[in-house]
Amino acid sequence: DFPGYYSKRTLDDIKRAKLHNLDFDFSTSKSDFELFGNLYRQIMKEKNASNDLLFKNDYFRKLSDINNTFVLTAKKDNSLVGGAVFILSRHSSYYHLSAIKNKKHFPGLSGLLLHLGIEYAHKSKSEKIILGGGMTSADDDSLLFFKKGFSHLKKQFFIGKMIVSEEEYKHLTAEHDKKNPHGGKIFLRYKYSK
Repeated sequence: DFPGYYSKRTLDDIKRAKLHNLDFDFSTSKSDFELFGNLYRQIMKEKNASNDLLFKNDYFRKLSDINNTFVLTAKKDNSLVGGAVFILSRHSSYYHLSAIKNKKHFPGLSGLLLHLGIEYAHKSKSEKIILGGGMTSADDDSLLFFKKGFSHLKKQFFIGKMIVSEEEYKHLTAEHDKKNPHGGKIFLRYKYSK
């Protein structure tokens, strides 16, 4: 019974979000992936994310081509207010991306979307779902705090970082900083390339 692993805060968020009377759909259509992509980019721009995290529609179209990948959409009066992308497999499913149009108008929706995705993965006989980490490893990282509300189980993982050419690394990061003079709050340097 996986909701038994949820924190009280998470359960309360899910309950609160159910009161919004939204329509949910597990979709594999390219148009729904693109619709979600538009919302995702809008939210990332509001968060002042670096340009390399503003995935283009082509990225979302390609996601829709992957077997067992779906976007869970949440709509109010046929208008998209939130969504989340999940990639399923028998062994491990993966919570990839999510976005909510206005969290103040739809409190708890992020939690409900993740819960519904977990439930779907469970019904699909997936052994586990990987939520990923936070934006940082800091104790006050809000994304990590949110994800910890779904399970007390944690598995440490490492992202390898070996700088082969210090000169090239400095050049690439300087190039990024030049393109983003206001300093994107969200920039994963290990993902950056020319």
